[in-house]
Amino acid sequence: MGPFDNVKEMMKMRGEMSSYKKQLEEVRIKTASKRDYVKITLDGEKTLKHIEFSDEAMKLSKEDLSKHVKEAMKTGTKELDAWQKKNFKNSPMAQMFQGK
Repeated sequence: MGPFDNVKEMMKMRGEMSSYKKQLEEVRIKTASKRDYVKITLDGEKTLKHIEFSDEAMKLSKEDLSKHVKEAMKTGTKELDAWQKKNFKNSPMAQMFQGK
């Protein structure tokens, strides 16, 4: 294995990373809290892209509304984790998503 083999491997990994990054930018996970008080959309990097509150949610206390936002975020991140494991199952990215 010569020095150029390492360069080729690095270029291959760079291309794969670029492909994965594009997929993560395009994915959208939509989820909601109980009773649909709060609806959110996350991208593949777990960035909040959209949040929507129902009319009923606006009648809740600040503390209760906060709980519903946290609930929707938790549900969304779990769904995204499952999507990542499924879609990147046999890739070098799988270890990254699993924290290894």
